Amino acid sequence: MKMRMILMCSNIHKYGEKIKKVIEDKLGYEVYYIPPNSTDKYEYKNLFEKLLSNLILRPFLDKSLKEIRRDKDIINKIKGFEKFELVLAIFADYHSKGVLEYLQQQNKIMYCHFWDSFSYLPKQTEYLKYFQYKSSFDPKEAKEYGMKFIPNFYFEDDVVQEQGFEYDAFTILRYDERFPQAEKLAKYFHEFGIKYLFIVITKENIKSDYIDIRNEEITLARVYDYYSKSRCIVEIGHNAEEEKQGGLTFRALEALGNKKKIITNYKFIKDYDFYDKENIYIFGDNNLDKIDDFLLLPYKNLDDKLYEKYNSESWIKEILQSGQTHC
Repeated sequence: MKMRMILMCSNIHKYGEKIKKVIEDKLGYEVYYIPPNSTDKYEYKNLFEKLLSNLILRPFLDKSLKEIRRDKDIINKIKGFEKFELVLAIFADYHSKGVLEYLQQQNKIMYCHFWDSFSYLPKQTEYLKYFQYKSSFDPKEAKEYGMKFIPNFYFEDDVVQEQGFEYDAFTILRYDERFPQAEKLAKYFHEFGIKYLFIVITKENIKSDYIDIRNEEITLARVYDYYSKSRCIVEIGHNAEEEKQGGLTFRALEALGNKKKIITNYKFIKDYDFYDKENIYIFGDNNLDKIDDFLLLPYKNLDDKLYEKYNSESWIKEILQSGQTHC
């Protein structure tokens, strides 16, 4: 009989659907997937309902009528799934505490994984209490909160074929505190004739002479297409100088999976077993002039076991297996 489980995960860039497919295709599980927006949007029937929700329910129950109806709908769907052995929540704070409390009462294996830092999203710590087993992509936070360290991954089925280099360096990021660092690096590339494409996604009215500012989201398939045309992937980290985050993001692992060189300001990348100075350049304000020499070096192929270790199948296997052994 197939193992049956519930997967609760953000579907940004279709990650939730992709993880569901990996679990089903590679491990043979039966998966009931609950994305954050898994219910129809509830509309208040009249002004009385709206007042009831905002003036009574919200202050006393810390929930709106919309949230109560949403929780009831999701719980009914879970009941319809019937027998399951495991709940895996990723980005647990995207989901209702009411639903997590219900699942906790079912006495099933409750596992959560974090692929964003608590220093960046501190609200995540409120959700630790619902789970028996916990893991994080950040080794520092894993140690501090008694979790298992499991690095991020790349989807091996999405790896692209190289199409010939249009860019020496490529990155894409949202507009946030990383923007000044990205613009400084882009300006250097521009001035020294290094071919690059830096894309920043924002709804704000931002201007830049060196960065391509876009208002619309870009699909993961399109991002991988840019990877295929780029010699090197640039990873500009959140709070890299303060070293608040201690785990590598998806971009670094996607670069690994696509066999691309990496330029990053995350110094701790040296702690990972795939670090090689021929493939990875750690930049700061005082060593930008050495990037040119780094880009001239060809990519150095690594042991196949390293590429396998960081793919999505290995990642999900480690999570599900550790739920049986790690507390």
